[in-house]
Amino acid sequence: MVPRSFSAPCRWRFDRDRRAAYVKRCGGSLSEAQALIVDQLIAAEWMALKTERDAAAVQGRDRIDLMRLAAEHRRQVLLLNRDIERTIRPPDAEPARPPSLAEYLAMRGADEPEAV
Repeated sequence: MVPRSFSAPCRWRFDRDRRAAYVKRCGGSLSEAQALIVDQLIAAEWMALKTERDAAAVQGRDRIDLMRLAAEHRRQVLLLNRDIERTIRPPDAEPARPPSLAEYLAMRGADEPEAV
């Protein structure tokens, strides 16, 4: 979602919508570390969008400087996305266990043809 304007109400809606998406991505609730990363991620994403919009309105050296700043915010977004991915735990899956001796012998017995 790219805001059409960068007013305070738009910032609030952007923050609310993005936070809901990140909470869903993290499994429904945030740890303290995840909440901090999400706050930083939303702020960096907002600033990247705002700086890119500001850069489109100017020319020359100012535009280059603003585009560099926007690129830095985008880099922060990428790094924070990586950090939040590291905090998300995969769903608990039952670890694969080797078959017991009885199960193994039963499998082997079914594979071998009967001797006559």
